[in-house]
Amino acid sequence: ENAVKALLPGTTVSRLGGATRYETGESVVQDGFQGANPFVAIVATGRNYPDALAAGPAAGYLGAPVVLVDGRGSIPSSTLDLLAWLGVSQIIILGGPAVVSDAAASDLVGLVGDDSVFRIAGANRYDTAAQLNGAIFAPTDFAFLSSGANFPDALAGAPLAGALGSPLYLTRPNCLSPEANAGIMASRANSVVLLG
Repeated sequence: ENAVKALLPGTTVSRLGGATRYETGESVVQDGFQGANPFVAIVATGRNYPDALAAGPAAGYLGAPVVLVDGRGSIPSSTLDLLAWLGVSQIIILGGPAVVSDAAASDLVGLVGDDSVFRIAGANRYDTAAQLNGAIFAPTDFAFLSSGANFPDALAGAPLAGALGSPLYLTRPNCLSPEANAGIMASRANSVVLLG
């Protein structure tokens, strides 16, 4: 923080943080969505990265927040309060009950209603990303492709993909995952941007 302040004198530098990754995530959402009134939020586990990575471009495209949850039990009241404050009318859960439990889904249903909570879950991380992209994005000029075996490249590219309205597919590092291949073909992308 001091190095940034020294590099940019006179610039206001703010820190968004909390005691846990979930508190930090909530601080980021509160700061970024003041007065935004998004209609949808994407909920993903914070215990592992692939679903949240896939959520980034879709959230950017929709103007939606990504809300991280532990997912193993009920949704904390602070997270429910955040979703109520956002005023969302729909919630997309990424991942199956093993990563975001049925109890957590039930809490979200209690907030917005049974017809307004949608779960997108594939057989693996590559399939979940492809299914999310298929549900959210219209046919696109190009798609992004990144390794799903680690997070840095996809994390760096997700904001650009979202800003351009392009999906981000996750693949195995050494071969094109069938799920990503099928998703890219279905998106009718004219070109693919490889990250990494």
